[in-house]
Amino acid sequence: MSRTERQNVDRIIEEIKPLLDREVRSLFDYVNSDRNPYNKEKYSRKLVWEIEADADPIPRAKYGVFEDRIIITSGLIEQLYDVFSLPPVNGHDEVSTNKEGNIYFALCFVLSHEFFHLHSGHLQVFGEKLYSKDLPDIVWRTIEMQADSFAATQMTNVLCLSYQNYIYDALLGIQGLFHIIRSLEYNEKRDDYDKKGSAESKLLQNHPPAIMRNYNVYTIIDGYAKEQYGVDIKLKNYMKEKFFYYDMAFQLSDDDAKKSDLCNW
Repeated sequence: MSRTERQNVDRIIEEIKPLLDREVRSLFDYVNSDRNPYNKEKYSRKLVWEIEADADPIPRAKYGVFEDRIIITSGLIEQLYDVFSLPPVNGHDEVSTNKEGNIYFALCFVLSHEFFHLHSGHLQVFGEKLYSKDLPDIVWRTIEMQADSFAATQMTNVLCLSYQNYIYDALLGIQGLFHIIRSLEYNEKRDDYDKKGSAESKLLQNHPPAIMRNYNVYTIIDGYAKEQYGVDIKLKNYMKEKFFYYDMAFQLSDDDAKKSDLCNW
């Protein structure tokens, strides 16, 4: 990353921090309201979120005696910036025109996802096993899909109440996030990749495939927006126009995909 790009990332971080603080407050309001269908328990613990200087793009949640913490790494934000700076592919004639918005919505999704792990007691129940390979795959996949579903409904609340004009920016932000995860999944299949990598990055094989998670999140946002707010986000139009916008960004060919067992879980 060049010096100018680094400065741009730092500027974006400073601009979206207050917005992400507001998002955390809205999470409290949502989970403690009657609108939350996932968990009727009130959340009253102290929650701290922070951006940590770490090249590993995997965010994480931590349960402590006195407070909960959500950690977003600078590596994730840098990779999101890189994704939304990529040249167009597959015949598209434009790149992202709202990097700040794309990154903001991607991080809103991350915060909501990690918050659900904390609020639902995943870390209290599983402790350090949540960041190890000791859990059965079916447990991993269940709790990840639960967290994705919660984050999708919360994103729908945010979009329909405050950002209806930016729905496609949000969908593209989420897509960029899952493209990063998809690239890590692919790299996990290579024998020479990250033999000494972090425990967190090696857990991606236990998660449901990123492309399936991405589509599942989209369908939840689409259905919840219609049911709860009467808003038609025109998901079919987005899927046709943008879903494969960055399809070749990580040069994952059809042959590579066929060799992978990611979709056979």
